[in-house]
Amino acid sequence: LHRVDRRQRQMCIRDSINAEYGVLLITLKEGKNLKSMDLNGLSDPYCIFRSGKEEVKSKILKKTLNPKWEELLTLKINNRDIGVDLIVMDWDRFSKDEEMGRAYIDLIDNEVDQEYELAKGSICLSYKFVAD
Repeated sequence: LHRVDRRQRQMCIRDSINAEYGVLLITLKEGKNLKSMDLNGLSDPYCIFRSGKEEVKSKILKKTLNPKWEELLTLKINNRDIGVDLIVMDWDRFSKDEEMGRAYIDLIDNEVDQEYELAKGSICLSYKFVAD
């Protein structure tokens, strides 16, 4: 009976690693040395995480080039093979929001704690993929 339990547990772990569908639990930590987009020399950054047609946005942090979000976001994953686009935007009150940079998150691993480089600056985050 003990062997069966261990074997079932190993099969569940293997299925989770190979799963194509699920949710991505993203802990958006911080940005470092982001691009200045506003006349005051600062930016109002937020992040968009997009996978296929699914999308989630972080909160906007105003007047900073080094935002500290410490925010938990959940993104539905319908096809793990296409990964996730990370798009960093600058919020503007009177005009269209501007892109500050982007990175690609490959979902090869189930759990990652990483810094993603942008054209200017970087975004620190961790994620955990949870299979449906």
